[in-house]
Amino acid sequence: MKKGDKVTMRFHGFGEVSEEEYTVIKKLKEIITLDTDEDIKKCFKFDIKTGKCLNDNRYMGCYRTLKIEEE
Repeated sequence: MKKGDKVTMRFHGFGEVSEEEYTVIKKLKEIITLDTDEDIKKCFKFDIKTGKCLNDNRYMGCYRTLKIEEE
């Protein structure tokens, strides 16, 4: 995974899971940042090994994960 790649972010909430495609705008070791906001400080960061969002607020039990493709 590298800058410019397209990845799928999953939003889990209220018994549903939705998916949206985003572009990787930054990669640092095993952490990627997705182009989810105009302000880079507000963009979501993910651990590419676990798929967990590292700066999610988990409001009302909702959370985000990265869809990791099986190799």
